[in-house]
Amino acid sequence: MMTESEAKTKWCPFARIGVLSDDRQVACAVNRDDRLKPEEQYLKNCLAAACMAWRNGPPPPPGNSPAAETWEPTGFCGLAGRPA
Repeated sequence: MMTESEAKTKWCPFARIGVLSDDRQVACAVNRDDRLKPEEQYLKNCLAAACMAWRNGPPPPPGNSPAAETWEPTGFCGLAGRPA
């Protein structure tokens, strides 16, 4: 399990980015491309809860417990199976 913010830093094998070939004649979809600018690197990452495969982790603790103040939603990629 990981938080959504952690998941959004992980590479997704299903992400696709449209790019033109070097001669700008052919467009294709890739998920790893060295020509991506640093500010475009996030395009190949996990969408977390915005993805249909995302599975939510355990619910938050009761509202009056100390752990409720620092609780962050967690989850995992359902395509990879439930984490051990």
